[in-house]
Amino acid sequence: MNAVKALIVVAPDAIREQLRGLTAAALIRTCCGYRVDQIVDPTSATKRALRSMCRRHAALDQEVRSLEKELDALTTKALPGLCQLPGDGGARLRSDAAFSMLCGSSPIPASSGIVRRHRLNRGGDRQANAALHRIVVVRLKYHQPTKDYVARRQPKANPRKRSSAASSDTWLARSSRR
Repeated sequence: MNAVKALIVVAPDAIREQLRGLTAAALIRTCCGYRVDQIVDPTSATKRALRSMCRRHAALDQEVRSLEKELDALTTKALPGLCQLPGDGGARLRSDAAFSMLCGSSPIPASSGIVRRHRLNRGGDRQANAALHRIVVVRLKYHQPTKDYVARRQPKANPRKRSSAASSDTWLARSSRR
């Protein structure tokens, strides 16, 4: 899909205008439907290349769906109860610290010599980190206890500066888990 979009960026204006604003599925359908008998100009060459890439994308997408169905059947046959579980039920999250480590919002030492400081862990699950960030952003806007907490933690010197550390704070992570 990246190659298709990159080709559209350098495509002639007529093609770019035709494909502008289409969703990925509509883009694939439109490009698969291009009919090019001969390559006579840059527009026809671009349409042929787009058609070829989009047909390949559609074929690979169909193959992925087919293989996923086969894998689901094999998994169900091997371990019938596995696919019925919505998640691990928090079994691997023994504590708030484990949750914080999973989301990549735990503090890790970054000290040198006499200076003792911490920085945020850059590891962890990026999707969980993104979900935690969205939760915090929404709570900062609509949840009064979160607003009060951040107001208490906010430095008094610069009220314009938002506390980015607030999103990774243990209290917010812990309360968003409940």
